[in-house]
Amino acid sequence: MKMGAFLFFAFISGILLYRPMRGSIFDNSVNTDLSNIYNH
Repeated sequence: MKMGAFLFFAFISGILLYRPMRGSIFDNSVNTDLSNIYNH
């Protein structure tokens, strides 16, 4: 269960890091959510 969550998070993070300049609404919204999680 934890491994699945970790792989999913790593996959999403990889996309955000690999395509930071895409500028799509989906990537921006996910990036904002991850930033809020890190800030907390």
